Amino acid sequence: MTIDYSWNVNDIFASSEEFNDSIIECYNLIKDFKDRFFYLDTELLEVFKNVENVYIKLNRVYSYALLQFSTNNRNVGAIKNLATASKIYDQFDQVVRELKKEIKKKISIESIFSIKKSLKYSCYEKFLDDIAKENTDGNILFNQISPYTEYQKILYRPVSVGEIEQNGEKIALTYMNQLEFLMYGSSEIRKKTYNQFLNFYEDIKDSVAYLYKIVVVKYNLESVKDGFNNYAQKYFSSSCGKLYQEISSFIISKPEITQKIVDQQKMLTNSKKISYSDLYYETKPNEFIISKEKAIEIVGAIFDSFNNSWSSIFKKIITESWIDWDSKPGKRPGGFSINVYEVHPYILLNWTDDLNGLFALAHESMGAILNYQSRNVNFLNVQHSIFLTELYSQIMENEVKEYLLQNYSDNVSIRSVVRERELIRFKDNVIKTIINTEFERKSFSIHHSESIDSITLSKIYERVSKSIYEACDGFYSNKKNNVNWVKQAHVFNPFYESNYVVTYFLAKYIKKNPGSFNQLTAVSEIGSQHSDEKIISNFLNVDLENFIQDIKRNWRNYCQ
Repeated sequence: MTIDYSWNVNDIFASSEEFNDSIIECYNLIKDFKDRFFYLDTELLEVFKNVENVYIKLNRVYSYALLQFSTNNRNVGAIKNLATASKIYDQFDQVVRELKKEIKKKISIESIFSIKKSLKYSCYEKFLDDIAKENTDGNILFNQISPYTEYQKILYRPVSVGEIEQNGEKIALTYMNQLEFLMYGSSEIRKKTYNQFLNFYEDIKDSVAYLYKIVVVKYNLESVKDGFNNYAQKYFSSSCGKLYQEISSFIISKPEITQKIVDQQKMLTNSKKISYSDLYYETKPNEFIISKEKAIEIVGAIFDSFNNSWSSIFKKIITESWIDWDSKPGKRPGGFSINVYEVHPYILLNWTDDLNGLFALAHESMGAILNYQSRNVNFLNVQHSIFLTELYSQIMENEVKEYLLQNYSDNVSIRSVVRERELIRFKDNVIKTIINTEFERKSFSIHHSESIDSITLSKIYERVSKSIYEACDGFYSNKKNNVNWVKQAHVFNPFYESNYVVTYFLAKYIKKNPGSFNQLTAVSEIGSQHSDEKIISNFLNVDLENFIQDIKRNWRNYCQ
C-alpha cells in the first residue's frame, strides 16, 4: 500500500484561484442574503436553508485557510488567507445574530415552539431553540474565530524561544521539539526547556490576556441576558457542567490520586523531588519503536473489530491523504481533526515513533470517523459536539490500551510502559484539565471586566495549580509557572477541557456496560441534532446517577 504522508487540500479547492473566487462568492452571498431574507418576506424555512447554504460555503473557505496556516504558519499568504476567511466568517456570524433578533421581534415564542413541531423544520430544532432562548450567537461551529486566530499568530510567531545544548551542539528550541526536550533524560535539560518557554509566555502574557478578556466579556454578557451572573454559572448548570463538578470535586477530595502521579514521576526520573518540568517525562523502551506502518496496522485492526463501516472509513483516511503526518518548521504542534462538509475530514499529526504517536493517530482518527459518519445530516447538525467527539476518542484510546496489553502479554517491559502511560493519560486528561477548568471558572467569575489582566490571571493560575500539585510530598514549586495559563489554547473555547474530564470516566463506564457499548455505531450517524444529555441517556442508555456513583465506589479502577 502506497501512502502519501501529506494531506491533499486540493480536495477542497483545486487551486488558490478557486479559493479566491469562493471568497468573492461568499461576500456576494452574504450581501444577497441581507437583501433578500433579512426582512423575512419569504418563508422561514427558505431563510434557514439559505443560512445553512452560506455556512457551507464559509466552512470550505475557512477550513482551507486553516489547514494551510496549520502546516505553514510563517507563510505570508497562509496568514493573509486565514485572516480573510476569519473576517468574512465573523461578518456572517454578525448577520445571523441580527437575523435572530429580527425573527424574535416578528414571531412569538409560542409560534416558534409550534414551528418546531413541524416535520419540515426538524433539522433546524437547535436553531429555533437558540431564537426562543434569545441566544444571539451565530454559527456555533466556529464561534470566537478572531481572538483565537490572533492568539495563534502570537504563539507561533517566533522561529525559536531559546536554545538547548546537546552533545556540544546548540539546538534552537521550538514548538516542534519542545516535547522532545521535556521528555529528555536529563533533568537539567527538562528544566531549562520548561523555563525558556515560561520566559516566552511571560513576554506575550499581556497580549494573550487582552484576547482572553474579549472572550470572557462576550460570554458573560450573553449569559447575563439568560439570567445568570456569568458564563461559568451558566455552563455549570448544564448537564456536562454538572457532571464535571461531581467528578472534579471528588477527584480533588482524593489527594492520594495526584500523589500517585508525583510518585510515579519521581520513580521514572530517579528523583527525590520533582517539579512541573518533570511531569512530561515518559519511559521510551528501545525495543518498542512504532513506525507509521505499524501504527496503521494496530489502529486498523481495532477498527476492524468494531464494524465494517468504521474500518472502511479508516482505510480511506490512510489511502486518500486525509492526514498530514510529519513535523516541520512552521507547523503547529499537537494534533486535531477538522470536518470539511461535503468533502471529508482532515487530520493533523506531529508523528513520533512511540506510544504517543500511536494514541494520537487512534484519537484523531476516531474523531474524524465520527464526523464523517454523520455526513448525510444537514450542515448545521453534522458536527458532533465536543463532548461526543471526545467521548468516542477516549473510547478508542481505551481500545488501543487493551489491544497492546493483550497482544504483548509476554513482554513485561511493554506492558509496564503501557500501564505507566495510562497514569500519564489520566494526568493529562483529568488532573491537568481540572487545573485549566478551575482557572477558567475563576476567570469568568471576576466581577469587573477591567480587572481581567495578565497579573490577575497569573495569580488565579498559581493558586489553582498550587492547590493540586504543590500539596504533594516530593513536589517543589516553580514560581514562573504562574504564566503557564498562556499556552492553554482551549480557553478560547470556554470550558472545552471539562469535556476531557467527564469523557475520560464515561468512556470506561460505557465499556463496562455492553448495552451502551453496542450502541456506539448507531449513535455515530446522528450528528448533533440531539443534546448530549439525550444522546447519553436515551441512545447510549447511560444512567448518569449510577455512573457518578460507580466512579465514587470504584475510583481506583478508573484512576489507573
